[in-house]
Amino acid sequence: MGRSLGLTLLVALAFVVAPAGASAKSYYATPSPEPGASCTAESPCALSTAISTAADGETVVIGAGTYSEPGAYPGADPVYADAAKDLTIEGAVIGVGRPVVNGVFLLTGPGTRLSDVAIHSSWFEYSALDLGNGAHADRVVASSGAIDGCRIASSGGTVTNSLCSGTSPSSGLSTQLRTGSGSINVRNATMIGKYAYYSGPVSGTTVSDSIAKRSTGLGADANMNTGTTALVRTYALHQEGTALSEESPLTEEPTFREAGDFRVAAGSPSIDFGSTAAEPGELDLNGNLRKIGTKVDLGAYEFVPDPPSVSTPTVTGATTTSATVNATINPNSGRTYYYLEYGSTTAYGTTTPTVAIPAATAPTAVQVDLSGLPADATLHYRLVATSDGGTTAATDGIFETAPPPPPPPPAPPKKLAPILRLAQGKGGPPKGQPLLDRSAIKFSTGCGPIACDVRIVGTVKIGAKTFGTLPGPKTPSHWQAGKQGAMKLRVSSKLQQSVRKHLEANAGARAKIIVTATYVTAAGATATRKLTIAVRPV
Repeated sequence: MGRSLGLTLLVALAFVVAPAGASAKSYYATPSPEPGASCTAESPCALSTAISTAADGETVVIGAGTYSEPGAYPGADPVYADAAKDLTIEGAVIGVGRPVVNGVFLLTGPGTRLSDVAIHSSWFEYSALDLGNGAHADRVVASSGAIDGCRIASSGGTVTNSLCSGTSPSSGLSTQLRTGSGSINVRNATMIGKYAYYSGPVSGTTVSDSIAKRSTGLGADANMNTGTTALVRTYALHQEGTALSEESPLTEEPTFREAGDFRVAAGSPSIDFGSTAAEPGELDLNGNLRKIGTKVDLGAYEFVPDPPSVSTPTVTGATTTSATVNATINPNSGRTYYYLEYGSTTAYGTTTPTVAIPAATAPTAVQVDLSGLPADATLHYRLVATSDGGTTAATDGIFETAPPPPPPPPAPPKKLAPILRLAQGKGGPPKGQPLLDRSAIKFSTGCGPIACDVRIVGTVKIGAKTFGTLPGPKTPSHWQAGKQGAMKLRVSSKLQQSVRKHLEANAGARAKIIVTATYVTAAGATATRKLTIAVRPV
């Protein structure tokens, strides 16, 4: 397909696919359960716990991922047994990304149905998938590195739309005599092994619309020395034994895509060779429609002749950092997976998570929401859809994100708020009546919310007559924003004597000091504050 989809889907679709046969209660499993997990969707538990806890008629949902629980003893695989309960055991993901279980499924509940899981075993005790008493496996991959991939006991069972493979000298699927006698049905299975199909001394087995293909020239497509098997519209050309009957066999060898990939290749004679109808809503092993052509294909996989069709995407709702891409995708009968590529060039560079679309023959509206985009940017994008029929990439599109909003207007400049007041010391004169017989008079000053430099000067007047000045510091005092401090005006003895003589000679005269402070900020803003203070003579 040109792109690995499995890892992306494992997380994204862990419990997305609702079990088709969900009952009143479902138990959820995960490869990495938390201690004390309660087997709910929010708190999934170990697979063995979920299966053992579920009761008749209940459902176990196998979350995406790979399960590797320990066996009963070193070298043994874990055995997931339904204990003859009727359970629905379903993988949460169909097709690409289906859960993988390292172990054995031993299912003997008459109403048990297992689907959408890949089982791998390397134990000699059981086949990877072991059915009896009428249990049914659908859309299952079962492979064994020791013996048969799938085995059905004489008590009965059904395998549909599944891949069963075993290593030499074993078979892909075998039947085995045990207690009881029931119906054994194998339909739309692909069986691979030294003996792809092996019949034990079991009567009443029907294999239809299937492919049995030996993995080595030393084996056989089907070994039927014992029991009775009806082969219906099935490829099993290289046979051993005669305990069989055949109806409309395929005599030309099917072709697969490549080694280890058992999807049939274009032009394979197994395409459109099966029955004229499929079960309503039936899907193949990868989730494709079971019947696409004039007839059902043989084997686990239906051939999907056409890739998905993708409309020209459009972009709506573009903001400074987000946008929505809209399109329609026609799966053209194959389960389809799509994602969006985007970036500043046609090399793109960023890919959204893969999303699955169920197999259908009509277009499906899709929507991809993008976020975290750069503002005021020109971006390229391309929608890509893939299925067993191939990959379709839409033409490159371009959209623009909005420029960022203008910055907020600057805050109004802070203004001078001059402070000037007479500083009263402990034991000093009453406020507003400083004694003039001292060397300095202290004042409090400050600039308010901004920094500035302050100069201060005083003038002594009696009536309209000016008697002199009270100088402040020779250099301005610098006050930081919000700070204030003291500044002094110097009083000379000569000025003191002059004022005192005038007051003594003029009864009722009143002296006053007019204080002027000048404030200058670094930006050049200025302010002036004046303070008039009466003088109490000695």
